[in-house]
Amino acid sequence: NICVCQGKVNIIRLNGGEVHTHPSVVLNSRPKGYHAGMPFETTLIADRAGSKISVGENTRIHASYIHAWKSIKIGKGVLIAAGTNILDSNGHSSLPKHARFRRNFSDEPKEIIIGDYVWIGLNCIITKGVEIGECSIISASSVVKEDVPAFSVVSGNPAKVVHRFKSEDVL
Repeated sequence: NICVCQGKVNIIRLNGGEVHTHPSVVLNSRPKGYHAGMPFETTLIADRAGSKISVGENTRIHASYIHAWKSIKIGKGVLIAAGTNILDSNGHSSLPKHARFRRNFSDEPKEIIIGDYVWIGLNCIITKGVEIGECSIISASSVVKEDVPAFSVVSGNPAKVVHRFKSEDVL
């Protein structure tokens, strides 16, 4: 799908992988007018058989790296700040029995789902198997290893809920 690309943006589809974006999506790697540093170019990679990245309408992704071995679903109206990594696989096995030969073993990827109107702050890491509920905020530099309830703010490594708000508080 065609979307708005600002600066150098990498969309990589290999081995039958798919990347789908709504036409209103903005993928930005251009620092002009952005409020923080841009550590790298926005990159979306789906490079395994059956892998898929989907990005919903009016989502903005700034200088972030999104890599699917299975599936990453990003809802509508999501804001992803620069320096964020969203990875549905660890890359290598984390099993102790593979420690000496880790590079020879891949782990099992798990789907990531990011709900509508989520804001992911600067330099966050979203790990495999996580679901982030709608309207949530992921504070800068957080590492999300567990599901995030809707209408909450999480912070830290590992990210924990630091605030909850009511759905009726959202315009």
